Amino acid sequence: MRYLIPYHMSHEMLARKKYIFDSMHLWTRLIPYNEEFLCLEGFPVKELDIFFILGHNYKLKNFINQNLSDIYENTIVAITCDGSIDFSSINVIGRRFYIPYQNKVNNLAYLLNGSEYGFEFDLTESEIIFYNSKKDPNIISRLNSSFLQIH
Repeated sequence: MRYLIPYHMSHEMLARKKYIFDSMHLWTRLIPYNEEFLCLEGFPVKELDIFFILGHNYKLKNFINQNLSDIYENTIVAITCDGSIDFSSINVIGRRFYIPYQNKVNNLAYLLNGSEYGFEFDLTESEIIFYNSKKDPNIISRLNSSFLQIH
């Protein structure tokens, strides 16, 4: 499992590590990635076959399109507002691809004030639903019930 966080969100690093541990029962370590993202890598590395990436919609779409060959995980979760970006156009070559559920009125996933829900960072409703489903041992079932599957 890898969990990419943009450098401008690095202040959330410790809170995100706690979220990952609490929701997926994985320890993480910070590993170098690139000039745009920090990477929390699950330990053991191959425990979960999921690639999480946080950030702005168009940047994530471009990143995934340009770096798909470097993403070895079979499940990709792009945590972004989405909006007008069509993630379904990304050819993820038989992999599962998820985004947060969108508001039907304006096609956005709102960031909620995390402190109102016991978190130390702002997050989407899908992330809260995923966190609260942690008793289910099937990670794919949890993703299916908390995020919107595009592929």
